[in-house]
Amino acid sequence: MNDERDPDSPPSHDSVIPRAQDELAELKHLLIGLERARIEEILRRLDDPALRAKEISRILPEAISYRSGGDGKLVSALVRTVEDSVRLSVERNPLTLVDSLFPVMGPAIRKSTGEFIRAMVQSLNQTLEHSFSFQGLKWRFESFRTGKPFAEVVLVHSLVFRVEQVFLIHRETGLLLAHVTEETVVFQDADMVSGMLTAIQDFVRDSFETSRFEGLEDLRIGELTVLVEHGPLAYLAAVVRGTPPVELRTLLKEHLEACHLDFGRALESFDGNAAPFQSAENLLQGCLKNRFKSPRKKPFPYVKVLAAMLVGALGFWAWLVVRDGLRWRAYLDRLRAEKGIVVVHSGKQGGKRMVVGLRDPLAADPMSFLIENGLDPSAVVGKWERFEAMDAEFVLARAQQALDPPDTARLSLERGTLIAKGEAPSQWAADARRLARMIPGVARYHDEDLTVSYETVLERIRKQLATPSAVMLDLTDGVLTARGVAPYAWILNARTLARFLPGVNEYRDDALGIDFDVALRRIRKELAAPETVSLKIEDGVLVASGKAGHHWILEARKTAGSFPEISGYRDAGVVDSDRESLQQLERAISVTALHFERNSTTMVGGQEHSLAGLVESMRALRQLAETLGLVFRIEVRGHTDSLGLERDNALISANRANAVASYLVSQGVPAASLHTEGVGSTNPVVREVSEKDRAMNRRVTFSVISGDRPAERDSR
Repeated sequence: MNDERDPDSPPSHDSVIPRAQDELAELKHLLIGLERARIEEILRRLDDPALRAKEISRILPEAISYRSGGDGKLVSALVRTVEDSVRLSVERNPLTLVDSLFPVMGPAIRKSTGEFIRAMVQSLNQTLEHSFSFQGLKWRFESFRTGKPFAEVVLVHSLVFRVEQVFLIHRETGLLLAHVTEETVVFQDADMVSGMLTAIQDFVRDSFETSRFEGLEDLRIGELTVLVEHGPLAYLAAVVRGTPPVELRTLLKEHLEACHLDFGRALESFDGNAAPFQSAENLLQGCLKNRFKSPRKKPFPYVKVLAAMLVGALGFWAWLVVRDGLRWRAYLDRLRAEKGIVVVHSGKQGGKRMVVGLRDPLAADPMSFLIENGLDPSAVVGKWERFEAMDAEFVLARAQQALDPPDTARLSLERGTLIAKGEAPSQWAADARRLARMIPGVARYHDEDLTVSYETVLERIRKQLATPSAVMLDLTDGVLTARGVAPYAWILNARTLARFLPGVNEYRDDALGIDFDVALRRIRKELAAPETVSLKIEDGVLVASGKAGHHWILEARKTAGSFPEISGYRDAGVVDSDRESLQQLERAISVTALHFERNSTTMVGGQEHSLAGLVESMRALRQLAETLGLVFRIEVRGHTDSLGLERDNALISANRANAVASYLVSQGVPAASLHTEGVGSTNPVVREVSEKDRAMNRRVTFSVISGDRPAERDSR
């Protein structure tokens, strides 16, 4: 087919539309092209932050200058920005602001420090002047009663002053702005005084080359003192008669600050006309303070009584201190004189008296001497280390305590030799010879004068037979008689050895019983019986009950016949814990069911925990079966719901059982112990009414069959 168009044919609709669009676009460009270009240029300038900032920067200085001449809104708007800028500058580099403020801060700090030192010295002078006088004691009591500092009380009662005149003077021109005076004071021309103060300040500043921030601060003329407080635009001069208190300067500073606050703009634009400052006189009236000394009164008798009581209390306290010191020294002397006690150090610790030293355990208790010397035991701490004193009475007492001689024997000590006399059993004599030289302070031991009693032969026999403490032996006319209770093994051994003992012609143990407690302890130890097993002997038969492992039960049956104390062994009351655990595992496996998707060998999700528990149970079952000598088989049965043909259901159920068995084998379960079977829908767990019931029947179940190994069955 030929797709070429005939040139004489009319143009198609598809070619006309693009040409019309081009012509329309050209017409738009001719009509609005210039305005559109300008709009795009304006938008570009508005969207470009750098270009817009550059254009604003050209008119910003003129705009700020123009706005500053109007109202104060620009200042209010910039306050927060300037504050944040200063704060940020200080956080980044505080040294920049410090260097800028150095010319101003230096004079201000020196001025403040000088005023503080002068105020402190002035207060100290007044305090020392009245500290040790009767009036000073009275003021100290007032300070204690009111809670005010003592220096403040002194100033209130001792200082007298009156502010007679106050001048507010312009700093640059030295002209008087406002002046107030106390009503009763006759004063000179205020302008003349203001000019004089300005001249003096200029003279001081020019003569000593001080900075513009420093100036004359006070001027003394007889009883008058002129206090000057400087500000950036004006300063206050107060004429005070008497000694001005420290707080007066603070008062002047506060009023000067108030003047700057109320008349700041007027001070900046001052042109010699003081009329705007007439209202400042009301503010300066607050500086006209005065204070008068109260008339002296004759002290009341109770002051003398109080002073006498104070002196008496101090004397009593001093007497108590001296008495306690004497008692403490007497206590230490008593300790140093006591034998068996050595004082190493004494002093105080934590507000209590303390004594450290050495003490023989047989020495007297140091704490008992505290009450004898009138000291409180709770206020004394004693730290005593044990040591052995070598004094004769301590060595002898130590020997009496260690050897514990019978009443028929006595001990004495002569030059380090311990001597035993009298009569004692042979066992005690032998123990004394062995232990005597171990006693600190005993160098030798003599017992030549010690008579060994008739029990010597009997003690020797007890030792040879290793007789238990529960057995009593008696030797009369060559007949050795044993009474009490003893282990069966000892009874057999004594019957064998007694005939060969020197001095023994006959041995009788008719009154000797078997100590079954000892036998049971030995049997339990040899059998390694667990705590869950109880053992007892009934009529010569060892009876076991409780719970134990299979291996221990078998070993106990083999070993029980080797004990001579018993004639038989019975363990019907012992529960085999391994068989019990096996039964629990069989029940756990039998109640486990794994559910599957419909017509599939894929298990329903969320059964991972059940599957993992099933694997662990089968592994444990295998180990217990080996321990018990059993063989087991696990039946793995697949089930389906009742939908579909039974032939297909049987195949699906068999596949499900085989899939589970394959997974179990991969997890270590022996393949020989698994038997799979598909039962289809022949054994439903629930009657199918709903889809939920059918889902319950799509499952794999398990059953365990265990029994003895063939060899064991044959042997039984």
